[in-house]
Amino acid sequence: MTITNRKNRKYSIVPYQKTWAQDFFRIEAELKPLFGDLAIAFEHVGSTAVERMSGKATIDVLVIVGSILDVDALNQDMEQLGYTALGDYIKQGGRLFAKEISDERIVNVHCFEFDHDHIQEMIIMRDFLRSHPDELEQYAKLKRNLFAKHPNDYIAYRANKDPYLAQMKARAIKWNAKHCMNSDEKLVTTARFDWNSVGLDFGNWEEEKIWALDLPVQEIDIEKLLWHLDVPYWENDTSERWTVTPRDVIDGKHGTTHERIRTDRADTSFPIDLFEHKGKIFVLDGLHRFIKLFMQGKQKIRVRIIPTDRFSEIASEHPIELPTLK
Repeated sequence: MTITNRKNRKYSIVPYQKTWAQDFFRIEAELKPLFGDLAIAFEHVGSTAVERMSGKATIDVLVIVGSILDVDALNQDMEQLGYTALGDYIKQGGRLFAKEISDERIVNVHCFEFDHDHIQEMIIMRDFLRSHPDELEQYAKLKRNLFAKHPNDYIAYRANKDPYLAQMKARAIKWNAKHCMNSDEKLVTTARFDWNSVGLDFGNWEEEKIWALDLPVQEIDIEKLLWHLDVPYWENDTSERWTVTPRDVIDGKHGTTHERIRTDRADTSFPIDLFEHKGKIFVLDGLHRFIKLFMQGKQKIRVRIIPTDRFSEIASEHPIELPTLK
């Protein structure tokens, strides 16, 4: 396959499509068997990863790998899937595979080693736009206007967009630095967190039993759940228990790749399951859906509230391990 250069490339700017997220998951499922253990994680990046963002209908897939040199051995297999290997076309030390139909780019697969700086740049830009609706709208408007002026000249489109993109990148990095800890700072740990303040003294439930409950769906203000953002519910990427908070995931902190992937995949069409305990409203199932909705700027969320007299219906014979309470 011959890949067109920037000047001749066909392109269009279209409104956000809900199918883009599904397209990413389909591509990820196609690539996973090929990359195997070489891939540490797959991330949906670029404009198609940001809800409500207008952009080119090009799915950008970031593949974080253990060894970039080993990616070169996949060139022939990727060609069988319709991709062209473009080497370090985007950044030195990376590999790009592109797929086009009728000279219009439909997929970019960006491969970088786990410690490459461009990984964080791509994720920070995505998360910045997801959490800043004003920036999102301004950037989308710029792209629409530039496409209207240069519908047949991709070089001119990029030349006029790139200076703004560089300025926005600087704002995103500043935002990330403000909200994320320094690289040599450790994540929150159980020893530093007051679990007694949460009142988490239970772990005796099964998700499948929760899902089977027939309960009404209602709307509540998302602010009632914001206290969850600073509780270290999960383990980090090196399997240290009770170290990662929802806010860590939102801020893209080191060691949260697994939970960021789970958040990306969360299906927000399902309500969040809650219950009241010790004066708090707890998320019993749906923390990743909650994070995703929070990042999307939702003020109201759909929930189900589980009455305490129905706890026996969701009880597990194998309670989960709880953090040590002091």
